[in-house]
Formats: sequence, C-alpha cells, structure tokens
Amino acid sequence: MIQPILRLNTAARAFAEGDWQQKVEVKNSDELGELVHSFNTMAVQLQESFATLEAKNYELKYLDKLKDEFLANTSHELRTPLNGMICIAESMLDGATGKLSETQPKNLLMIAQTGQRLTDLVNDILDFVKLKNQNLDLQFKPVGIKEITEVVITLCQSLIGRKNLKLINSTPDDLPPAHADENRLHQILYNLIGNGIKFTESGIVKIYTAIIDKPPKSQLISQYPIRENQQLAITISDTGIGGIAEDKLDRIFESFEQADGSTAREYGGTGLG
Repeated sequence: MIQPILRLNTAARAFAEGDWQQKVEVKNSDELGELVHSFNTMAVQLQESFATLEAKNYELKYLDKLKDEFLANTSHELRTPLNGMICIAESMLDGATGKLSETQPKNLLMIAQTGQRLTDLVNDILDFVKLKNQNLDLQFKPVGIKEITEVVITLCQSLIGRKNLKLINSTPDDLPPAHADENRLHQILYNLIGNGIKFTESGIVKIYTAIIDKPPKSQLISQYPIRENQQLAITISDTGIGGIAEDKLDRIFESFEQADGSTAREYGGTGLG
C-alpha cells in the first residue's frame, strides 16, 4: 500500500516542477487505484493542453514577427514618397517654379508640415521595430543641450497654431556638453515638447536642464557606459490638463498604449512617441 502512494507522491512532485511526462502504474482496483487512474487521466489532459499552448505560442510569435516585418517594410515604402512630397513643396516655396500666388505659400507650407509629421510617425514605427528587436544603435558624441533645445523649440513653434501658448527654454548657457546621441535626443525632446503643446491650450511649456549628482536607476541607462555623478536631468513641464494617474504610469511605456483612450480620440496620437 505504501509503495504506490510514494510513487504517486513522487509523480505529483515532478508534475508540479514542470515534468509533464508522468504516469503511475498500480494494480489495485480499490480507492487507491481510482486515485491513480484519476491522476493519470489528469496528467494526459494537461500534457495535451500544454502541447496545444506551446503550438499556439509558437504561432503567436511567428505572427508577431510577421507584424514587425510588415510595419518595417510598409514604413520604408512610405518614406520615399513622403520625402519626395516634402521636397517638392519646399522647393516651390523657395521659388523653383516661379512666383506664387497669395494663397499658394500657405497651402504648400501645410503640405510640407503634414508630410513632416507623417515622416516622424513613420520614423517612430521604424524605431519601435528596432527597439523591439534590440538592434537600435546609439551614436554618442558631445552634444550642446542649450543649442539642441533651441532647435527643437524652433521646430515646435509650428505646432502651436492659434493657441495662446509660449515655449520657454530655461536651460542654462554654461552647461557642459552631454555625451549623447544627438538624433535620439532631438527625437525625445521633440516628442515630449510636442506632447506638452498638444495637451496645453494656453499658458507655457517650459524646458529646464540641470546637473544631477545621483542618476536615477534605469534599465535603459544601465545598458550604456555612463559616468556616475555627471548626468543632466532635462525637465519639461506644461500648464495643460492634469497629469497621468500614478497607477497608469507603467502602462504608458507599453507599445501603442495611452493612459486614457478618450484623450487619444480627442487629441490624437498613437502611443508610440
């Protein structure tokens, strides 16, 4: 009687540890035999369920890979006509086709700006695929924070439109150059300042940079060689609608996610920036 119970206990432990190939043999036809039979039936059912889940998981990974390839390929295909459209519109603004009428410059500028926004979206999608596949390369070099924030603010002026909104660059002039990827830093600042403009109807969007003694712990930061006690913290604040609820802070870093779906319908956005 003891031996079958011990075998059943050993099989149950192995099963709990993930070894699905378990089966107990017993010759008794009493209650113990019924218990072993029930265990064997459950083991077979779980093995079949595990095999089905494994196959579904493989299929989902394959479909996810196809989706990434589709996004990357489609984005690459969109870049060429978008760049062509922007170049033609800008060349016409510069007078390549002769003198323009009173309304043409405004329309051409709208075409160029819309094309640029679409290009930024395409670039965000391409970066999303690169980040997901962990093949996004950073090109580090000394970067002047004051200068790059001025450039981004100039580019973001067109996003203000008719809003009673002012962009303020409070970055000190005497900051040392930052060891950073200039293009990525430009992209991050543009996304954050653009986000502040999008959700602020009136008031200010302010950019401030300061040297911090102890850099925050971050999984992304830990991947790259950064010297301790020599980091810059860039803060972007605005007078727009209320901030993000604390229980949703982690969610905004998920792909295509936003803290509040209603804001996406009202203000637009993909959740990629």
